[in-house]
Amino acid sequence: MKKKIFSLELIIIPALGLLTFLLACLLGSWRFLIETFFHSFDDTFMDFFNSIRDAAKFNVYTQYHVIYSPLVTLYFMFCSFFIPDSALDHATTQYVMQRQPMSYVLLGIFLIVCFVLLFFALKRLLKKQSKAQIIFIYCLAIFSFPFLYTIERGNTLLLTFVLIVIFYAFYDGEKKYHKDIALLALALATTIKLYPVIFALILFKKKAWKDITKFGIFTTLLLFVPFIFYGGLEGLYIIIYSALNLFGEQLQFFSNVFLVLYYGVGVPLRIAKLVNYFVILLLVINFFLVKKQYQEYTILAIILMCISPGTEPYTSIFFLTSVFLLIKEERKGYLEIIYMANLLLLLTFNPLTWSLNVLTFAYMVVFYILHFVIIPIPIIKTWYLNKVKPKEIPNE
Repeated sequence: MKKKIFSLELIIIPALGLLTFLLACLLGSWRFLIETFFHSFDDTFMDFFNSIRDAAKFNVYTQYHVIYSPLVTLYFMFCSFFIPDSALDHATTQYVMQRQPMSYVLLGIFLIVCFVLLFFALKRLLKKQSKAQIIFIYCLAIFSFPFLYTIERGNTLLLTFVLIVIFYAFYDGEKKYHKDIALLALALATTIKLYPVIFALILFKKKAWKDITKFGIFTTLLLFVPFIFYGGLEGLYIIIYSALNLFGEQLQFFSNVFLVLYYGVGVPLRIAKLVNYFVILLLVINFFLVKKQYQEYTILAIILMCISPGTEPYTSIFFLTSVFLLIKEERKGYLEIIYMANLLLLLTFNPLTWSLNVLTFAYMVVFYILHFVIIPIPIIKTWYLNKVKPKEIPNE
């Protein structure tokens, strides 16, 4: 009989992750502990505070070339109304924002909204779990490395992650408007941080054309209508140009998932890039093979890490949703426990501080073996029994 819920595993696996982290500090370098957060805390919350400074006027795209959508910049412009003009002046140091009490009030409101939305989304997503289990899982999430890192940066990716959880919590809801809430949440997540659009592939795999149409309408309205405040088509051109420039700069790098190939193992840069692109291709193929929700979602989260170099401390927060979907899975075996252990170990570390470590290589080997070898086995077996085996049976 397979287990229906995780219980002891959810306690043991994080404990092993913490133990591994401490061993890495003792046997390797204390930089694992000291450099876990951005610049050792001297730049705390500045993603949020800098965005308020940049968005204070309508020159956010023309002068500062930010790539946030206009809906987000309008929100930060609203926040700037509560900050003294002296702190918004770019002629002064940006860190003057850290001395403004209202900066922390605004950030606090943003974080509280994220915390509350996440709790109620989890409560709905994991409705078959007990209240005590949901609270434990909630605490496990908010004390994970990527969640704390995103808070420390004050990055809007935190809200994007929460919206993705809301999407999964409501998409298969009993009432019609539940699906609309889910699609609106996915559209808003895409509007805040453009790259979560990759999760819309789930709708294409389901061939949910009506939902894809609704998602497209919601995204278009949220993404493009606010441009009327930023010069219309001219503002749209500027943000696209800035985004393409940034993407072009990032193309010369590759995900830290494969830094170990270049710096650690000594694989030539071009080959390391090719490996990265080849693995992305394999992941896309694998995405259309796997059947379970957590498998589909995690593949897309890995692709996101592969195509967004240097953002692993942020984007690894999406693996928390993989944990939630694993817990939601009704029938679990040893494969799911191994999968859960691997995910929770990732959520213990800052990938940037251990990207050259042997532990990284070992982790990635396990992760990709799970996806490319173990997970497709049941699919291949089913295909063989349904397609190949009947042809071998002679006619009577």
